[in-house]
Amino acid sequence: MSKQWCYTTARERIGDSFLVRPEGKEAHSLRLVKVIDKGAAGPYEQFSLLFSGAADCFLPQGLYGVEHPSVGSAFWMLVPVGQDENGYVYEAAFSISKTAESSEREEKHV
Repeated sequence: MSKQWCYTTARERIGDSFLVRPEGKEAHSLRLVKVIDKGAAGPYEQFSLLFSGAADCFLPQGLYGVEHPSVGSAFWMLVPVGQDENGYVYEAAFSISKTAESSEREEKHV
């Protein structure tokens, strides 16, 4: 991601669509529906993103190119974790170095 990716940045993107590019296949849109704070572990902040995808397109667990207009592109591991009324639900889990923003957020929770 070209913008610093962290829990706060992810929360700002709830409701946004992310373009997912399976290797050698047509790109698909996933909508970010939830960001789950998993807390901190030492110098790392941990959080998960839950995405909603179409019922007619299943993405198996794997590494995918993911793009968003305001945060750029990266490769994320996506794991199918269930289905909802819209289709398949996918999770991307993160454990990344704390930013000043995440450290400040953690202090407010103590």
